[in-house]
Amino acid sequence: MDPPVTVERLSQINQEILCIDNEKQQREQTMAALWEHLPPIDLEVVAKAMQELHNCIRALEDRNTSRITISHCGGSHKPPQGEWKQRGN
Repeated sequence: MDPPVTVERLSQINQEILCIDNEKQQREQTMAALWEHLPPIDLEVVAKAMQELHNCIRALEDRNTSRITISHCGGSHKPPQGEWKQRGN
């Protein structure tokens, strides 16, 4: 069983979430700038850059979700292993 989450670890998780949110916001601003840009000379290059930004934003959201899960679950974010057994049996 995982040890309980300490106040220090919760503080670290909070900092990680803030960093992830800041990076995500920067990527979203970059993506918006690309979207609002004049028609691109090479549409494929811009489309590829936007897809990479979108993928990065999605990964940041997933990282944030995992940090939030860790902080709310007392540090245990892994699914249970083995078979479920009812107590008393």
